[in-house]
Amino acid sequence: MDHLFKVNKDYNYYKNAISMLVNYRKYKVDKQLNEDEFMKKLLSDQFVLIKCVASEDIKIDVFYIYSKATITTKAQDFRHLLSNPEKNIIIIVPNPFKNNILTVIREEYKGYKIQQIPHYIFTNDATKGPNCYPHRIISDKERFEILEREKIAPEKMPFITFNDPQCIYIDAKIGDILEIATFSEVAGKRITYRIVQPEFKIQDDEDEEDENDE
Repeated sequence: MDHLFKVNKDYNYYKNAISMLVNYRKYKVDKQLNEDEFMKKLLSDQFVLIKCVASEDIKIDVFYIYSKATITTKAQDFRHLLSNPEKNIIIIVPNPFKNNILTVIREEYKGYKIQQIPHYIFTNDATKGPNCYPHRIISDKERFEILEREKIAPEKMPFITFNDPQCIYIDAKIGDILEIATFSEVAGKRITYRIVQPEFKIQDDEDEEDENDE
C-alpha cells in the first residue's frame, strides 16, 4: 500500500510540473499522461519523459525521475536516462544531484543546457499559496526605465534567490528583475521589484576539511 501511495505522490508532483510548464513557462507539451499511463511508465523505466516546445527554435526534454530511483555516477545510467536528448534539458529529481553526479552529467553532455528541479518544488502549485503574488520578468526596456526612475543600481535592489519556487516556475535567471504585484486591504495594490541573485551557500565543516586536506 505504501508503494502505491508513493507512486500517487509522484503523480501529484508530475501534474504540478505540467502546470508549471504549460501555464507559467508557456511551453507546448507533446502529451500529458493520465495516472495509469504515468504509473506504468514510471515503474517500468524509473523516469517519464515530457517533450516540450518553447518556440520554433527551442525544444526541451523534461525528465521526471521516480522518487525511489537510485542515481549513481555511472555514465551508462545517464545514457539510458538521457537517450538522444534535446539540447535543452530539465531533470526533475527527488533530491538535488551531488557534485560528483553533476560532474558526470557535464562530461557526458557538454554543450547542453541542463536545469535540475527537486521534487519538493511541486508538492503544491508554488504560485497559489495564500501569500503568493504574481511575479513577472520585466523586459530590457522596462528594466532601463525602472532603474533610471528609481535612481538605483541593480546590485542595490532588494533580491530574490534564483531557486525560490516563484523564480523556478517562471524560469527567472540570475540578473533578471522581477515585478511583483502585491495587494492588501489596507495598502491596496502595490508594485515592487526584486533582482534575482544566486543562493548564498554557507560552507560546512566537511567542505572545510576537504580544502584543508588539499
